Amino acid sequence: MVGGCPGRHRSRCARTDRAARRLVTACVPAHGAHVARSTHPEPLRGGVPGERWTDVLAAYERHLVAERSLAAHTVRAYLTDLRTLAEHASRMGVDAPQQLDLRTLRSYLAAQQARGRARTTLARRAATARVFTRWLATTGRAGSDSGAMLASPKQHRTLPATLRADEVRSLLDAAVADAQDHPEGLRDAAVLELLYAT
Repeated sequence: MVGGCPGRHRSRCARTDRAARRLVTACVPAHGAHVARSTHPEPLRGGVPGERWTDVLAAYERHLVAERSLAAHTVRAYLTDLRTLAEHASRMGVDAPQQLDLRTLRSYLAAQQARGRARTTLARRAATARVFTRWLATTGRAGSDSGAMLASPKQHRTLPATLRADEVRSLLDAAVADAQDHPEGLRDAAVLELLYAT
């Protein structure tokens, strides 16, 4: 009798021992890997994992329609602006909205301005981007609101038209002529003279 097995059963016991060792060897790594996965779960990065531009824009459209009750025309305008942002961001290597940063947003507005977009259009697209990034942060799709510091381009202001010198002189002469023997007229003429002098 060797190793607790009678001589006639020695070969059967050896096979049983080898099979048991193979089973233990196969099970221990699998059990260890399972414990490692359960003890150290993979962290979620960038909010909802796996969402890309198409998925996020579809979710945002549902938000605009169901929660904000915006008109269809307004929703289309928002999504059109955001698709142009998505195209620009993708060219810069930003493959998901969760990766948006202030540099990308500013680059987007600069590119729109270089294409000759009106200032009102630029202001609208900046506002659309800010609302979108705030929604991303609020819903947990982004760690922070990357558009909070995005400024809208200043509206272009033109100076009002002014009178020519001869037109001003005619106005003053008319005021003086009408002011004869009328204290109110003299006052008005004096005010016009003062305004013109300043």
